[in-house]
Amino acid sequence: MELKVNREVITVCEELYSGVQEQSTELDYILPDYFPEIFRIIQARMEPRIESYAISDGVLTYELCVEICVLYCAQDSPAVHCVRQKLCYTRTVELGRQCEGIAAELIPKPDYVNCRAVNQRRIDLRGVVSVRIRATCGSQQEVIGDIFGLHAQTRKEPVTYTARRLHGVRTFTLSEVAELGEAKPAALQILRTDVQLLGGDARIIAGKLAAKGDAVVRLLYSCEGGMESMQFTLPYSQIVDLEGIDDAFSCTVRPELAGCEITPAAKNDGEARSIQCELRIRLVCTAVKTAVTELVTDVFSTLHPCSYTAAPVRLSGCGAPVSDSGAERCTLVSKEGEIRRVYDVWCTPRNMGARVLPESGSIEVSGMLACSVLAQSDSTAPVMLEQEFPFTRMLPAPEDCTAAQVQVQIPACSYTLTGSDTVVLQPELRILADTQVLRSMPLLTEVHIDQEERIAPKDNCALLLYYGTAGETVWDIAKKYSTSIQAIVEENDLTQERLTENGMLLIPLVDRR
Repeated sequence: MELKVNREVITVCEELYSGVQEQSTELDYILPDYFPEIFRIIQARMEPRIESYAISDGVLTYELCVEICVLYCAQDSPAVHCVRQKLCYTRTVELGRQCEGIAAELIPKPDYVNCRAVNQRRIDLRGVVSVRIRATCGSQQEVIGDIFGLHAQTRKEPVTYTARRLHGVRTFTLSEVAELGEAKPAALQILRTDVQLLGGDARIIAGKLAAKGDAVVRLLYSCEGGMESMQFTLPYSQIVDLEGIDDAFSCTVRPELAGCEITPAAKNDGEARSIQCELRIRLVCTAVKTAVTELVTDVFSTLHPCSYTAAPVRLSGCGAPVSDSGAERCTLVSKEGEIRRVYDVWCTPRNMGARVLPESGSIEVSGMLACSVLAQSDSTAPVMLEQEFPFTRMLPAPEDCTAAQVQVQIPACSYTLTGSDTVVLQPELRILADTQVLRSMPLLTEVHIDQEERIAPKDNCALLLYYGTAGETVWDIAKKYSTSIQAIVEENDLTQERLTENGMLLIPLVDRR
């Protein structure tokens, strides 16, 4: 009798890199002659974006651009002025090796910013931006699917794994001219912009992926009378080529803002009564096909000594997406007296993360909500109210979910003046969680049964009495005595693989003479 081993090749998830890179940001800026002198800095912020990235020969190269925006006011003037500068940096990450189908996730965020006026026409800014980077790929792993011959007994488990993963990136430009309308004054300068990318449908049509979504643009601009806010929505629809995709794949599309240019557009009379908007949007598309098979996790022979090699294999699968929405309530109090008017409010999610709580079957989403209110004080001077609020939301976790990647969006933010110095913000939150099933299990890669030797008989008998305990498996008992699993099951009329109560068992032994 010969030993026959059936082998299978499965795709396993391999993490090539996971870490954070920091980038210091410095700006020494002198105001142009047409800007008024600085009396007071109202706010300084940094908006980092990944404009592009590429992977070649095991090296990830990305372009990090940081848009710096400083709001200030001049002396004896309620008008707010904005200084905008853009700084770009090229960074690299060594992934260790090159493999096909690498998927990279780069999430930039501002860590801190410190800005001061050196004099009335000079600004000094220092800050730090960090980029969280994770790169994964699917590698091929050969494992054992079945073993025959030499009285081999095998323990097999059903395994769900990613049979194929497709990854594609498409970057496009979305351009639009938005009219202000007769009720709004002409724009002088853009003071603040906020773009929320809301993903929509992702469908497979004729071997291609069709992705739809909306870009919600909110902006604040200066005008003759002070400041005005505006909001409009730009829909988009794109076709993404993913070679080999069909209806057996499940797809996710993550929209990212790669660039943003929003400027007032003047007409023939010189008044800017429209807004020129140009957005560069990157669609990161992932398509996954899963498969189920049975693989050998343990083996022994009832007659011959047996040895094997097992390797821990990391299996990944996509769980069901989870979403939630709702409003939060955040209260900000002015330290500069009475608030006469609110120009604009906004809220930014920061340091959002998710962890799976198996004991409660839920996903805990937590982070901070950075709230800002640009208002006019009782002295008619503009003031900025800023405060961060802790945020926690519990979502139901799908079955077998072990990890989740969360995205928190704020498509709208309203406010209410509840007192002379108190503003209550009500940001509308939209939470999207992509769940994963990550499982690490030992799978057999090699097996050896020495057919030249036989296992020594135990006590030269054909039947043993064994006291089994609840929770013990029939497999462990059979392996301990090198006997047949089926023989134990039939001799004791067992209906389950695991013992449900304590009791005596009859263990038939194999004749090894």
